[in-house]
Amino acid sequence: MQNYAGGLAGAVIAAGGTAIRLQEAKDTFVRHCMHRHGYVWLPLTGDEGHAFGAARTPDDRRQWVDRFYAGDISKRLDAAWTPLVPPLPEGHAEPLTFDGLRLDPAALAPASGLVAEGGAVLSGRVGHAATARLESAVDVPVIPELTAPAGTIFYEVVTPTDFDPEETFWCGPLSDFNANGQRTITYCIDVNDRGYEIHVGSLETWYAPPPILGLGGGPVRDKTAKLVLKPSDVDLLGPFKLSLVLTGVDKTSVTLGVDVAQEKRHQRIWVFTLPLAANGPAVLPFWTHRLVLTRSGDGVTAAFTPDGDSRGWMDVEGAPRS
Repeated sequence: MQNYAGGLAGAVIAAGGTAIRLQEAKDTFVRHCMHRHGYVWLPLTGDEGHAFGAARTPDDRRQWVDRFYAGDISKRLDAAWTPLVPPLPEGHAEPLTFDGLRLDPAALAPASGLVAEGGAVLSGRVGHAATARLESAVDVPVIPELTAPAGTIFYEVVTPTDFDPEETFWCGPLSDFNANGQRTITYCIDVNDRGYEIHVGSLETWYAPPPILGLGGGPVRDKTAKLVLKPSDVDLLGPFKLSLVLTGVDKTSVTLGVDVAQEKRHQRIWVFTLPLAANGPAVLPFWTHRLVLTRSGDGVTAAFTPDGDSRGWMDVEGAPRS
Protein backbone atom coordinates (compact mmCIF):
# COMPACT_ATOMS: atom_id res chain seq x y z
CA MET A 1 0.00 0.00 0.00
CA GLN A 2 3.00 2.31 0.04
CA ASN A 3 2.39 3.34 -3.54
CA TYR A 4 -1.17 4.38 -2.78
CA ALA A 5 -0.47 6.33 0.39
CA GLY A 6 2.47 8.15 -1.08
CA GLY A 7 0.57 8.75 -4.30
CA LEU A 8 -2.19 10.62 -2.55
CA ALA A 9 0.24 12.76 -0.58
CA GLY A 10 1.97 13.65 -3.81
CA ALA A 11 -1.33 14.37 -5.47
CA VAL A 12 -2.37 16.79 -2.75
CA ILE A 13 0.95 18.63 -2.96
CA ALA A 14 0.79 18.75 -6.74
CA ALA A 15 -2.69 20.20 -6.66
CA GLY A 16 -1.36 23.28 -4.84
CA GLY A 17 1.91 23.74 -6.78
CA THR A 18 3.05 27.05 -8.32
CA ALA A 19 5.31 28.05 -11.15
CA ILE A 20 7.83 29.67 -8.81
CA ARG A 21 11.22 27.96 -9.09
CA LEU A 22 11.59 27.69 -5.31
CA GLN A 23 8.31 25.80 -5.03
CA GLU A 24 9.27 23.69 -8.03
CA ALA A 25 12.55 22.70 -6.37
CA LYS A 26 10.71 21.74 -3.19
CA ASP A 27 8.18 19.66 -5.10
CA THR A 28 10.92 17.93 -7.09
CA PHE A 29 12.69 16.99 -3.86
CA VAL A 30 9.47 15.64 -2.32
CA ARG A 31 8.81 13.46 -5.37
CA HIS A 32 12.41 12.25 -5.37
CA CYS A 33 12.34 11.49 -1.66
CA MET A 34 9.03 9.65 -1.96
CA HIS A 35 10.33 7.50 -4.80
CA ARG A 36 13.49 6.54 -2.88
CA HIS A 37 11.30 5.31 -0.03
CA GLY A 38 8.97 3.23 -2.19
CA TYR A 39 6.20 5.76 -2.80
CA VAL A 40 4.95 7.33 -6.01
CA TRP A 41 3.83 10.89 -6.76
CA LEU A 42 0.39 10.69 -8.34
CA PRO A 43 -1.11 14.08 -9.24
CA LEU A 44 -4.85 14.56 -8.91
CA THR A 45 -6.85 15.61 -11.93
CA GLY A 46 -8.51 19.01 -11.79
CA ASP A 47 -11.87 17.46 -10.94
CA GLU A 48 -10.32 15.26 -8.24
CA GLY A 49 -8.51 18.18 -6.67
CA HIS A 50 -11.72 20.21 -6.62
CA ALA A 51 -13.66 17.31 -5.07
CA PHE A 52 -11.05 16.73 -2.39
CA GLY A 53 -10.95 20.45 -1.61
CA ALA A 54 -14.73 20.47 -1.23
CA ALA A 55 -14.57 17.85 1.55
CA ARG A 56 -15.26 19.99 4.63
CA THR A 57 -14.52 17.74 7.59
CA PRO A 58 -11.73 15.27 8.41
CA ASP A 59 -14.25 12.44 8.15
CA ASP A 60 -15.37 13.65 4.71
CA ARG A 61 -11.73 13.72 3.57
CA ARG A 62 -11.06 10.22 4.91
CA GLN A 63 -14.10 8.92 3.06
CA TRP A 64 -12.95 10.62 -0.13
CA VAL A 65 -9.51 9.02 0.22
CA ASP A 66 -11.08 5.58 0.76
CA ARG A 67 -13.17 5.98 -2.39
CA PHE A 68 -10.11 7.17 -4.32
CA TYR A 69 -8.10 4.10 -3.31
CA ALA A 70 -11.02 1.79 -4.13
CA GLY A 71 -11.12 3.12 -7.68
CA ASP A 72 -9.13 1.79 -10.63
CA ILE A 73 -5.90 3.78 -10.47
CA SER A 74 -3.52 0.95 -11.38
CA LYS A 75 -2.71 2.31 -14.87
CA ARG A 76 -2.03 5.76 -13.43
CA LEU A 77 0.29 4.23 -10.84
CA ASP A 78 2.15 2.24 -13.49
CA ALA A 79 2.58 5.36 -15.59
CA ALA A 80 3.80 7.34 -12.59
CA TRP A 81 6.40 4.67 -11.80
CA THR A 82 7.74 4.53 -15.38
CA PRO A 83 10.82 6.80 -15.67
CA LEU A 84 10.83 9.29 -18.52
CA VAL A 85 14.54 8.70 -19.19
CA PRO A 86 17.07 6.00 -18.27
CA PRO A 87 17.93 6.61 -14.60
CA LEU A 88 21.43 7.65 -13.63
CA PRO A 89 23.30 5.78 -10.88
CA GLU A 90 22.42 7.28 -7.51
CA GLY A 91 25.21 7.79 -5.00
CA HIS A 92 25.37 8.31 -1.27
CA ALA A 93 27.63 10.48 0.85
CA GLU A 94 30.56 8.42 2.14
CA PRO A 95 33.30 9.11 4.69
CA LEU A 96 36.30 10.89 3.17
CA THR A 97 34.33 12.16 0.18
CA PHE A 98 33.31 15.74 -0.54
CA ASP A 99 31.26 16.65 -3.61
CA GLY A 100 33.15 14.72 -6.29
CA LEU A 101 36.41 14.28 -4.36
CA ARG A 102 37.69 11.09 -2.73
CA LEU A 103 40.19 11.95 0.00
CA ASP A 104 42.93 9.65 1.33
CA PRO A 105 44.62 10.93 4.49
CA ALA A 106 47.68 8.81 3.69
CA ALA A 107 48.18 10.82 0.48
CA LEU A 108 47.90 14.21 2.21
CA ALA A 109 50.54 16.00 4.28
CA PRO A 110 50.40 19.12 6.47
CA ALA A 111 52.81 22.00 5.93
CA SER A 112 55.81 22.26 8.22
CA GLY A 113 56.54 25.49 10.03
CA LEU A 114 54.57 28.71 9.89
CA VAL A 115 52.19 29.14 6.94
CA ALA A 116 51.47 32.69 5.80
CA GLU A 117 48.41 33.82 3.88
CA GLY A 118 48.48 32.29 0.42
CA GLY A 119 50.31 29.17 1.54
CA ALA A 120 48.95 25.63 1.67
CA VAL A 121 48.33 24.14 5.12
CA LEU A 122 47.57 20.67 3.69
CA SER A 123 48.22 19.24 0.24
CA GLY A 124 48.53 16.01 -1.71
CA ARG A 125 46.81 13.73 -4.21
CA VAL A 126 43.05 13.17 -4.39
CA GLY A 127 40.80 11.24 -6.74
CA HIS A 128 37.22 11.25 -7.93
CA ALA A 129 34.55 9.73 -5.70
CA ALA A 130 33.20 7.62 -8.59
CA THR A 131 33.47 7.59 -12.38
CA ALA A 132 31.51 6.02 -15.23
CA ARG A 133 31.66 5.69 -19.01
CA LEU A 134 28.93 6.73 -21.41
CA GLU A 135 27.82 3.49 -23.09
CA SER A 136 26.68 5.07 -26.37
CA ALA A 137 26.84 8.46 -28.02
CA VAL A 138 24.29 10.98 -26.81
CA ASP A 139 22.66 13.98 -28.45
CA VAL A 140 20.68 16.40 -26.32
CA PRO A 141 18.34 18.25 -28.69
CA VAL A 142 18.46 21.65 -27.04
CA ILE A 143 19.72 24.96 -28.39
CA PRO A 144 22.60 24.70 -28.98
CA GLU A 145 22.59 20.90 -29.33
CA LEU A 146 24.85 19.13 -26.84
CA THR A 147 26.73 15.97 -27.82
CA ALA A 148 29.11 13.43 -26.30
CA PRO A 149 30.67 10.36 -27.95
CA ALA A 150 30.47 6.84 -26.55
CA GLY A 151 33.14 6.30 -23.93
CA THR A 152 32.96 9.83 -22.52
CA ILE A 153 33.87 9.74 -18.83
CA PHE A 154 31.61 11.29 -16.21
CA TYR A 155 32.26 11.60 -12.49
CA GLU A 156 29.80 11.51 -9.62
CA VAL A 157 29.06 14.39 -7.26
CA VAL A 158 26.93 13.77 -4.17
CA THR A 159 26.13 16.98 -2.34
CA PRO A 160 23.39 18.42 -0.14
CA THR A 161 21.07 21.02 -1.61
CA ASP A 162 18.53 23.26 0.07
CA PHE A 163 15.90 20.52 -0.16
CA ASP A 164 17.75 17.24 -0.60
CA PRO A 165 20.43 15.94 1.80
CA GLU A 166 21.99 13.81 -0.95
CA GLU A 167 21.52 15.07 -4.49
CA THR A 168 23.48 13.09 -7.11
CA PHE A 169 24.92 14.78 -10.18
CA TRP A 170 27.01 13.20 -12.93
CA CYS A 171 29.44 15.69 -14.42
CA GLY A 172 31.28 15.40 -17.69
CA PRO A 173 32.22 17.11 -20.97
CA LEU A 174 29.51 17.93 -23.49
CA SER A 175 30.17 19.77 -26.74
CA ASP A 176 28.23 22.27 -28.79
CA PHE A 177 28.94 24.23 -31.95
CA ASN A 178 28.72 27.98 -32.40
CA ALA A 179 30.14 30.61 -34.72
CA ASN A 180 33.60 30.01 -33.28
CA GLY A 181 33.48 26.24 -33.76
CA GLN A 182 33.22 23.46 -31.22
CA ARG A 183 33.14 24.26 -27.51
CA THR A 184 33.48 21.59 -24.81
CA ILE A 185 32.77 22.33 -21.15
CA THR A 186 31.67 20.40 -18.08
CA TYR A 187 27.96 19.98 -17.47
CA CYS A 188 26.48 18.41 -14.34
CA ILE A 189 23.36 16.31 -14.86
CA ASP A 190 20.75 15.01 -12.46
CA VAL A 191 17.53 13.19 -13.22
CA ASN A 192 14.04 13.46 -11.80
CA ASP A 193 10.49 12.75 -12.90
CA ARG A 194 10.73 15.52 -15.51
CA GLY A 195 13.72 13.92 -17.21
CA TYR A 196 17.29 15.19 -17.22
CA GLU A 197 18.29 18.53 -15.72
CA ILE A 198 21.55 19.72 -17.29
CA HIS A 199 23.46 22.43 -15.43
CA VAL A 200 26.49 24.36 -16.66
CA GLY A 201 29.44 23.27 -14.52
CA SER A 202 32.82 24.69 -15.52
CA LEU A 203 35.09 25.52 -18.43
CA GLU A 204 37.39 22.83 -17.03
CA THR A 205 36.64 19.28 -18.17
CA TRP A 206 38.60 17.37 -15.49
CA TYR A 207 36.73 18.62 -12.42
CA ALA A 208 34.03 21.10 -11.52
CA PRO A 209 32.16 21.75 -8.30
CA PRO A 210 28.43 21.01 -8.34
CA PRO A 211 26.15 23.68 -9.78
CA ILE A 212 24.68 26.35 -7.53
CA LEU A 213 20.99 25.64 -7.98
CA GLY A 214 18.64 28.54 -8.47
CA LEU A 215 21.22 30.90 -10.00
CA GLY A 216 21.02 32.17 -13.56
CA GLY A 217 18.36 30.85 -15.87
CA GLY A 218 18.21 27.37 -14.35
CA PRO A 219 19.05 24.06 -16.00
CA VAL A 220 18.37 22.88 -19.50
CA ARG A 221 15.75 20.12 -19.37
CA ASP A 222 15.38 17.17 -21.71
CA LYS A 223 13.35 13.96 -21.71
CA THR A 224 14.39 12.54 -25.10
CA ALA A 225 18.12 11.85 -24.69
CA LYS A 226 19.29 8.40 -23.54
CA LEU A 227 22.21 8.90 -21.21
CA VAL A 228 23.34 5.46 -20.02
CA LEU A 229 26.38 5.32 -17.75
CA LYS A 230 28.40 2.25 -16.77
CA PRO A 231 30.09 2.81 -13.37
CA SER A 232 33.73 1.81 -13.00
CA ASP A 233 35.50 0.20 -10.06
CA VAL A 234 38.56 2.38 -10.68
CA ASP A 235 39.05 6.11 -11.10
CA LEU A 236 38.96 6.52 -14.87
CA LEU A 237 40.15 10.13 -14.70
CA GLY A 238 43.07 9.57 -12.37
CA PRO A 239 44.36 11.65 -9.45
CA PHE A 240 44.95 15.38 -9.24
CA LYS A 241 46.28 17.74 -6.57
CA LEU A 242 44.39 19.18 -3.62
CA SER A 243 45.59 22.17 -1.61
CA LEU A 244 43.92 23.74 1.39
CA VAL A 245 45.17 27.30 1.13
CA LEU A 246 45.20 29.85 3.95
CA THR A 247 43.25 32.80 2.58
CA GLY A 248 42.71 34.73 5.81
CA VAL A 249 43.41 34.70 9.53
CA ASP A 250 42.39 37.07 12.33
CA LYS A 251 41.69 36.91 16.04
CA THR A 252 38.44 34.98 15.63
CA SER A 253 38.72 32.77 12.57
CA VAL A 254 40.79 31.04 9.91
CA THR A 255 39.64 30.91 6.28
CA LEU A 256 40.71 28.15 3.90
CA GLY A 257 40.31 27.90 0.14
CA VAL A 258 39.88 24.42 -1.34
CA ASP A 259 42.00 24.36 -4.52
CA VAL A 260 42.34 21.54 -7.03
CA ALA A 261 44.92 21.42 -9.81
CA GLN A 262 45.84 19.24 -12.77
CA GLU A 263 49.15 20.02 -14.41
CA LYS A 264 49.13 23.83 -14.87
CA ARG A 265 45.38 24.22 -14.55
CA HIS A 266 43.78 24.95 -11.21
CA GLN A 267 40.55 26.23 -9.70
CA ARG A 268 39.14 27.09 -6.30
CA ILE A 269 36.03 25.05 -5.60
CA TRP A 270 35.02 26.05 -2.04
CA VAL A 271 35.97 28.29 0.87
CA PHE A 272 35.61 27.39 4.58
CA THR A 273 35.77 29.77 7.53
CA LEU A 274 36.68 28.01 10.79
CA PRO A 275 36.24 29.69 14.18
CA LEU A 276 39.27 29.98 16.43
CA ALA A 277 38.56 28.59 19.89
CA ALA A 278 39.23 30.92 22.81
CA ASN A 279 42.99 30.69 23.30
CA GLY A 280 42.95 27.62 21.09
CA PRO A 281 43.13 26.37 17.50
CA ALA A 282 40.72 26.18 14.59
CA VAL A 283 39.78 22.64 13.62
CA LEU A 284 38.63 21.24 10.28
CA PRO A 285 36.95 17.85 10.88
CA PHE A 286 38.38 15.25 8.51
CA TRP A 287 36.38 12.08 9.20
CA THR A 288 39.19 9.83 10.49
CA HIS A 289 41.49 12.80 11.16
CA ARG A 290 41.48 16.43 12.25
CA LEU A 291 43.30 19.35 10.65
CA VAL A 292 44.33 21.54 13.60
CA LEU A 293 45.39 25.11 12.80
CA THR A 294 47.06 27.19 15.50
CA ARG A 295 47.35 30.92 14.95
CA SER A 296 50.75 32.53 15.28
CA GLY A 297 50.83 36.22 14.36
CA ASP A 298 49.62 36.58 10.78
CA GLY A 299 49.97 32.88 10.00
CA VAL A 300 49.16 29.42 11.31
CA THR A 301 50.88 26.13 12.02
CA ALA A 302 49.16 22.92 10.91
CA ALA A 303 48.85 19.47 12.44
CA PHE A 304 47.04 16.56 10.78
CA THR A 305 46.14 14.07 13.49
CA PRO A 306 44.43 10.62 13.27
CA ASP A 307 41.85 11.34 15.97
CA GLY A 308 38.73 12.23 13.97
CA ASP A 309 35.21 11.70 15.24
CA SER A 310 33.63 10.74 11.86
CA ARG A 311 32.51 14.32 11.13
CA GLY A 312 33.53 15.73 7.75
CA TRP A 313 33.68 18.97 5.83
CA MET A 314 29.91 19.21 5.45
CA ASP A 315 29.66 19.38 9.25
CA VAL A 316 31.45 22.73 9.30
CA GLU A 317 29.08 25.58 10.09
CA GLY A 318 28.29 27.37 6.87
CA ALA A 319 29.46 24.43 4.75
CA PRO A 320 28.44 24.84 1.10
CA ARG A 321 25.06 23.86 -0.25
CA SER A 322 24.18 23.73 -3.92
